[in-house]
Amino acid sequence: MNWKVGMNLYSSKLMLFNPSDLKKNDVKTEIEKEKYHIYLICKRKKIHYEKTEIKDNVGFTTFFYLNDNFDKEYLRHSHSLDLLKINGIKNGIFNIDCGEEKNVKVKDQIFINSFYVIPDDIEGTTVTKSLPTDLEVMYVGQAFGRKKNRKIDYRLAKHEKIQKIALEILDKSSNEEVLIIGVKIDVNDLSTSIVEINSQTEKPTLQSLLDLKNKASQRITSGQEVTVFEASLINYFKPKFNEKYKSVFPSTDFVSIDEIYKTDFDYSAMTLDTKPVRVRVFSENIKEPKYIHSMHFPLKTKSEKKSFYEYLKEK
Repeated sequence: MNWKVGMNLYSSKLMLFNPSDLKKNDVKTEIEKEKYHIYLICKRKKIHYEKTEIKDNVGFTTFFYLNDNFDKEYLRHSHSLDLLKINGIKNGIFNIDCGEEKNVKVKDQIFINSFYVIPDDIEGTTVTKSLPTDLEVMYVGQAFGRKKNRKIDYRLAKHEKIQKIALEILDKSSNEEVLIIGVKIDVNDLSTSIVEINSQTEKPTLQSLLDLKNKASQRITSGQEVTVFEASLINYFKPKFNEKYKSVFPSTDFVSIDEIYKTDFDYSAMTLDTKPVRVRVFSENIKEPKYIHSMHFPLKTKSEKKSFYEYLKEK
């Protein structure tokens, strides 16, 4: 029987913030406390709030962004004041009434993103045209460093690198904004096992099941889990400002991911779900904006690097 056993890493929690937020102690504390080890530096056209006009208990809200010719492109939305009322905006924070909740404070990017969430769409592919809130992934990195014992440690210097890259992106265009997606990762409690049934398939034995259990129980250190997830995202998106892992992953050439090759895993898989922060992401390499991005990386063969999410759907 041909068993396929591997490690499945996925995004379990996300946060969305501006590079300037890294100067705030509460943001730095949340990153450290909630273990947002991975960050994606992204860009899009800066969306501005212009006004809200009220007529017959309906609010007509206007946003705009500047296109490549620096002309205004307007985004208009209507909403019942019983459901949403915009009281104002100050320092990038909207004050809104949302149903029975009054004077709710919401960061501008989170509030604007909510107008473009695609309902009842897990993958975010039912809308094929680009949305103004779609984010292009420009760089993937770690917000934490590594100690000699391969554990994760908090390093402010990593944030300085984030800000440097963000400024480099902004220097090229004054009508764009840089937003960072912080990603907390997790690994399945039990590695997924796939049985490939063919003419040579044999009936499983007690020993084969015990061997499978032993394989599935193997783990790598948390530091390497973070690096494997980071490398997977870089190889998948191939962001403009990344170099390492961009052309080759997985590979035994990298000491930073050597632990996974000491296991009996056949593959490594990553899944990123950005719907919790209400944006779709894409890159120069991955043209289609969507919420869920997934990739299956064989570790022992040169078989096609097929999306693990798509593989399971086919099965």
